Amino acid sequence: MKTVIVLAVVLGGLLAAGAARAADDDPPAADERGEGAPAAKDEAAAGRGKKEVAILGRHGSFFTGASVSSLPAVLFGYFPVDELATTVGLGFTYDGNGFPTSPLTGIKGAVNNRVGSDLFLDVMYFVHDKAPFAMGPELNFVGSLSPNVPLTAVVVTPLWALRYAPWRAPIAIGTGLGVSFAFVKGAQPVASVATQGLDIVYAF
Repeated sequence: MKTVIVLAVVLGGLLAAGAARAADDDPPAADERGEGAPAAKDEAAAGRGKKEVAILGRHGSFFTGASVSSLPAVLFGYFPVDELATTVGLGFTYDGNGFPTSPLTGIKGAVNNRVGSDLFLDVMYFVHDKAPFAMGPELNFVGSLSPNVPLTAVVVTPLWALRYAPWRAPIAIGTGLGVSFAFVKGAQPVASVATQGLDIVYAF
């Protein structure tokens, strides 16, 4: 009986040792090798590897500024989607001596007039937008408000717009080149080559 018990113990020990050696010889599981890490980690690493391209026309951005030179006006705009800018502006002149001239359309008033003003509307789409440079087609509309009857003069101008923002501050300068079509009440339409002058824009 003792011999049987001893043999059983010895055989049990040998089997346990064999199982332990087999476990040591088995390749490590995927989780132990680190191959079973969640896919989210790989996606996060891939996301960190991608650098977001900086653009000037970011969706949701508001901007304000001034157009000087050929179109003196104060501007306010918004990007409803990436690359697409919508702008509204106002040109204003006050002349206490009378005979004011609307600053964008050039409509002249009488001696009893004091104010000249114009409405400026613009839409622009950047076909190329990679900081610090953007460009694309633009269409602006200018209508006289005063003196005289509103919209006595209307100017529609398709342009090719250029914008440049080389600074760390959110400030851009720009211009445009196109053809303007002027429609003045009581006169024939006039077409001419037009430049937008210089825009200075601050985004926020």
